[in-house]
Amino acid sequence: MKPHHTTWGIFICLIFFSSCFDTGFPDLPATESLHFSEGVCVFREKEKPLFLTATGDEIKGLNAGSIENLAKANLLGIGSFSSGYAPMQFSTDSREFFFMHIGQDGKPLSEDKYTYLGEFKDGSAVFKVGQAWGLVSDKGKVLVPARYEALTHGTGNSYWIRDKGAWFLLDRDKGERLNNEGFRIIGEFTDGITWVEKLTADESIVMRAYMNQEGTLLTPWYENARNFSEGLAGFKKNGKWGFLNTEGKEMIQPSFAYAGDFSDGLAPFTTKADMGFGKWGYLNTKGEEVISPQFEYAYGFSEGMAVVRDSLGRRGFINTKGELVIPYDYEDAYPFSEGLAAIKHQGKWGFINKSSKEVIAPLFDEIIPFPGKPFEAGFSEGMAKVEVAGRQFMVNKEGKCVMACLE
Repeated sequence: MKPHHTTWGIFICLIFFSSCFDTGFPDLPATESLHFSEGVCVFREKEKPLFLTATGDEIKGLNAGSIENLAKANLLGIGSFSSGYAPMQFSTDSREFFFMHIGQDGKPLSEDKYTYLGEFKDGSAVFKVGQAWGLVSDKGKVLVPARYEALTHGTGNSYWIRDKGAWFLLDRDKGERLNNEGFRIIGEFTDGITWVEKLTADESIVMRAYMNQEGTLLTPWYENARNFSEGLAGFKKNGKWGFLNTEGKEMIQPSFAYAGDFSDGLAPFTTKADMGFGKWGYLNTKGEEVISPQFEYAYGFSEGMAVVRDSLGRRGFINTKGELVIPYDYEDAYPFSEGLAAIKHQGKWGFINKSSKEVIAPLFDEIIPFPGKPFEAGFSEGMAKVEVAGRQFMVNKEGKCVMACLE
């Protein structure tokens, strides 16, 4: 289900320049969560926030108590920086709670205070005043007054509003609804197209169709539909999965019991009715079987390699020719990212390269997935988030502790 507004948490970062680089596992009283965005990391020290760069330098304009005109307010929560600003929640001694956008120089974007305030996306952010939602620009201008029961980003110059429990796409300039029929749930726009969901008249069956950014339905109603990947989206009709393009044209006819999303030009599929027992292979964007069904389970490709599973539940990696290039040596594995893949061996997680060489020994209890991507975890911008004995750490590609955190 698409969230009704941009979600963000209270994220706190701890940076250490100590023996953790030698041991990799410092015994530190880390009690908050890591957050790093647009070069800003936040550290809670003695219940007061301290803003640092990735190298540990202080960002003076954001030091605790120095945020302009808010020295007497208590800082409760900090969102991600985007467009140079982060939504922050404050309280006063009189128990007033409010949100404001604060820049890296410590100055508020505007003097307006909100019940809720989201992060900027494509130059705008959702806000809430009382029980009504609106939209504000990254220049502090109110684009949509607070008058809707829910609001979220759409695409281009449009946005979604919820009215009496149904979602409608509105043109921001004209203020007109682009779709006459309200929808139960909405997807994410990709290349100007998204899926929308409704129930049958008797409310017994869920159906999905694809709609463009002008509010026009491009397809009939299907049993299921997914987001686009590499220009194609999976849809389910008469119990089978196929793929269509961004014009709504069915490019691969529905003939698969299940087919995953395309990556590196290939999508995993199974032709058996029961996904748990059928063999898995891969098809190309023409719908041709290029790797025959032979795996107990197959995952999507990343950086030219994909995780596959054998009958004993072990994981290995294949290339785009279907050749097993890394043996079934692992209890679990994630896709490659930045040249390394997280693997689980004898109950612990580590990292290997594409030659199956162990780069970081299996020492970690968990590898923390990327936000919003539960089946993907590993390195991003040279760092990976791991867990040991209930504590979460950021490590570099040498396995050295860079930052420590605990959620």
